[in-house]
Amino acid sequence: MYERMIKEHGILALQLFLVVVFLTLNTALNMYNKWLFVPVEKKGAGLTVPLFITMTHSAAGFITALTLSQFPQIYAPRPITGGIKSWMAILAISMFFSAGVGFNNSSLLHIPLSLAQMIKSTHPVLLAVCLYFLEDARYTKEKIIAILGIVVGVILT
Repeated sequence: MYERMIKEHGILALQLFLVVVFLTLNTALNMYNKWLFVPVEKKGAGLTVPLFITMTHSAAGFITALTLSQFPQIYAPRPITGGIKSWMAILAISMFFSAGVGFNNSSLLHIPLSLAQMIKSTHPVLLAVCLYFLEDARYTKEKIIAILGIVVGVILT
């Protein structure tokens, strides 16, 4: 499918297609998550346990990864090298990811979805600042302009 799209329309069309698919699925999932936490009186699902959603999200991620691992043309797993240090890094990433999903789901009980999305859209700025101080990262003018575009866009909303 992708090869034909690249031949006919170029790599930019594929990239645009994938961005549109991601944004569509992301928006649908966020709207669904918010609906789950809206009280029944307001035509929502009335769920009050964000941990349940976090657990099902983790299970769905595991099932997806397990399924994709069966198709080496899509995903070819590599052995983990580096010993205990690598395993600790993987564990830390997993814990922070799960905590992020849990906090996001919990926040939907208290704030509107639009505010949650606005807060999430500032993550690239926060990450850039942290990397600047923690890893001495330096950015090109293009990246700085892109980050400033995100900040301005969030301010305007």
